[in-house]
Order: sequence, then structure tokens, then C-alpha cells
Amino acid sequence: MREILEKYVYECKVPVDRIWLMPCCGSRLEHSEKAYIVADLCKKYKFNFSPRLQLVIWDKALKV
Repeated sequence: MREILEKYVYECKVPVDRIWLMPCCGSRLEHSEKAYIVADLCKKYKFNFSPRLQLVIWDKALKV
């Protein structure tokens, strides 16, 4: 979060409503464990949240 805030919000002046975060994960289980953490950060900083739909739907990170 520090890097995102310092580099993009403060230094580059990217509006927070133009910043999207998504969980870094490789499986549906890992996504379900991490998504709420990222969503809470998005709520706190007013960023946008995006799930990794390929994991939610197909449980695959690549070749979907």
C-alpha cells in the first residue's frame, strides 16, 4: 500500500477512483482467502476492487 500511495496517488497524482486493486493469487481457494483483505483496503482508500474472475469461475490463472 505504501508504494501505491507514494508513487501513484501522491507523486503521479492518479485519482483514487482510477486505481484498481485485485488479489494476487493462483487458485480459487487462495482468492477466497485474500479477496476480502484487498476489498477492505479498497474501501479504506476509495480504490476500485476487481476479482480475478478466471479463478472464481474456472479455478485457473492461465489458459482460460
